[in-house]
Amino acid sequence: MQVKSDQHTIFTCFLEYETDTVKVHDLIYEHSNNGWTFKKSSYRKLRLSPEWVISELENTGYKVSFSNVERGFVAIIADKN
Repeated sequence: MQVKSDQHTIFTCFLEYETDTVKVHDLIYEHSNNGWTFKKSSYRKLRLSPEWVISELENTGYKVSFSNVERGFVAIIADKN
């Protein structure tokens, strides 16, 4: 998925879904007076279900006032009781 593109930068990201994690790969091309340079990196992110996160928040004394899942994005708002 292309994240950003302009005359000086091309930033692309792709994901590898694993059982408990998602491996995120960032590919960045940057243009300067010396030409184009390429940078890459990767890192893992935990895959946590919204239900598990809400349960853990509530088990540690938080009150969940809002939770929503839309197009794969999760939003949870919780306040300490």
